[in-house]
Amino acid sequence: MEWGWNKDWYSKSTITFHGPDNPGLPYDFTVYDVEATDEFRGEKVISEPFVPQYSYRIGYIFNAAKGLGIEFNFDHSKYVVKKGQTAHAEGTINEKTFNSDTVLNEPFLLFEHTNGANFTMLNFVKEKTIHTTANKKFSFVHTMKIGAGVVIPKTYILIDRQVLDNDFHVAGMVAGVETGIKAFYKNHFFLNLAGKACYADYSNALGLGNGKVSHHFFAYEALFTFGYQFSF
Repeated sequence: MEWGWNKDWYSKSTITFHGPDNPGLPYDFTVYDVEATDEFRGEKVISEPFVPQYSYRIGYIFNAAKGLGIEFNFDHSKYVVKKGQTAHAEGTINEKTFNSDTVLNEPFLLFEHTNGANFTMLNFVKEKTIHTTANKKFSFVHTMKIGAGVVIPKTYILIDRQVLDNDFHVAGMVAGVETGIKAFYKNHFFLNLAGKACYADYSNALGLGNGKVSHHFFAYEALFTFGYQFSF
């Protein structure tokens, strides 16, 4: 089992907002090639370890000789559409039609998965020891993982001055790969440096009112975790 933090980078995505029957504010529009960032706060890692973008893994090595295992893998990463960027938008809001380059900011649009983009995955794991010190106290293990799962975001959205901080919601799927190096002390305590690449498809995120939001993107993560490996 392990715990730590992640730093994220995202590809551009095209985001569709669909709420033509939303009471009081019907909307149905698309924004193209949107840039987003994360909200990693390194200064909070020690003082408030649950505030930064955290990650944890719980796994089981079922074949120690071959280094094969399975793992539950969770990344609480934040996805924030960059404020002030210009992107092309087309569609309707409150029965007003538009098709132009638009600044993404208040009062037009804010969009975030900021209580987590929340990648939840089940991984297949392969480990291989690449070096052990002469005194056997330290060892270095290369890990490789591949898996898939679901995204469970809590989405914040503002459209035309109306705001909603949504509930947690299973909104789509995610699949990816991860690789890293674990530095073990006495075969139990370890530090882990890893990189992860995944594809996330938010096909059914909650929008404003009874609306829905859909988009997909690639995410790239740098991870630092620490943990303890039990022996049975």
